[in-house]
Amino acid sequence: MSWIKIQSNKGKIYYQNPDLIKPNEWQYYEKIGENLYRKKTRSYDKEYRKQKRHEEYIKNREKELTQRKKWKAEHKEECRIKQREWTKKWKERNKEKYKIQQIAYYKLRKQLLLNAKCLECGTTEDLQLHHKEYNNNPDSIIVLCRICHKKLHRTYK
Repeated sequence: MSWIKIQSNKGKIYYQNPDLIKPNEWQYYEKIGENLYRKKTRSYDKEYRKQKRHEEYIKNREKELTQRKKWKAEHKEECRIKQREWTKKWKERNKEKYKIQQIAYYKLRKQLLLNAKCLECGTTEDLQLHHKEYNNNPDSIIVLCRICHKKLHRTYK
């Protein structure tokens, strides 16, 4: 049994019995002198594979998004439970970061509620913060009393 020296396109050298190479696989090899080299083909090229995966993703993205939205609508409670579990795990893993976020939020809250009035009715009692967008940017947070805050959320539903 004769073994031949094969060098891969990454430079790795290995030995293989030529009888074990299938006839349709010989197209991937190139003989130069005594050595056999593995040809670089598109299927082995990482950039090519990455590009193909991305094209496939783009092609199926709309279909996948609609399926995901449909599944989430049918399994709302399951999604809520998983989100709560994920949040709890994240808080446990990132205790320091969570603590810093909480401190920053409460400082911002205190600053916004100091001498504030409800934007709807003008009262100064039972004030709450409403996020137009869920970030701690002061420009996206408005001050409302509890009653006006409830009314605002009812209009979203």
